[in-house]
Amino acid sequence: MDSLFLECTYSEEELIALALEEHVKVYPCSHLYIGTMPTDPKILIGFANLTFQQIEQVILRLKKAWVF
Repeated sequence: MDSLFLECTYSEEELIALALEEHVKVYPCSHLYIGTMPTDPKILIGFANLTFQQIEQVILRLKKAWVF
């Protein structure tokens, strides 16, 4: 699995809410941690069963939602 790291001031909850405003569902990772959670938000983006064109549209929507 590849990872992409971006610096931002949004919380995990804010990133999820902003994505939903653009009709994109993303998933929190905070519930996966045992012990100390990282201070920066971690979001999971799933692309199962999507075409390359659909993935491109999702990325463009997230770009719009998560303007830094």
